[in-house]
Amino acid sequence: MKINVSKISEGIHEYGLSAEPAEIGLDNQFHSTVHVAIRLEKRNRQIHLKGHVETTAQFQCDRCIDEFEMQIGKSYEMFYITEESERNLYEPDEVQVISSDVNEIDISEDVRQMVLLAIPQKLLCKETCAGLCPHCGRNLNRDRCTCAREEVDPRWDKLRGLMNYQ
Repeated sequence: MKINVSKISEGIHEYGLSAEPAEIGLDNQFHSTVHVAIRLEKRNRQIHLKGHVETTAQFQCDRCIDEFEMQIGKSYEMFYITEESERNLYEPDEVQVISSDVNEIDISEDVRQMVLLAIPQKLLCKETCAGLCPHCGRNLNRDRCTCAREEVDPRWDKLRGLMNYQ
């Protein structure tokens, strides 16, 4: 995913880019095209890029272990500057120093990282996922089980007694 910046005039420019997941280093759980909407503002010694990344991926639910598909989207900003001395004016993860005679900017790695950062830490097929029965392993989203629900570990009895103490 490259943007030719050598011949664009100063001002705001908008782009729509697409790539297959493998082209930007994503594994096979990402099976749909990665789309990026770019708003680029070129100034004298700086290029300010605002991007929004979207794709779809296949995951396994952390509660019920069913496979599900999830839409992933994330926005990001990047400043491309030509003066190393100005680096400290920006957030470290939002700036890259480039040569003043650079012809194109490759955003493939930035896009890959944004897609990976957009994946939630807890992957759920739905917010109300009931998960698996801890005794029989049945998926509680599809079936009910007859396992006893209130099995209490006797090691917690003393602490439970403290909670009832007044």
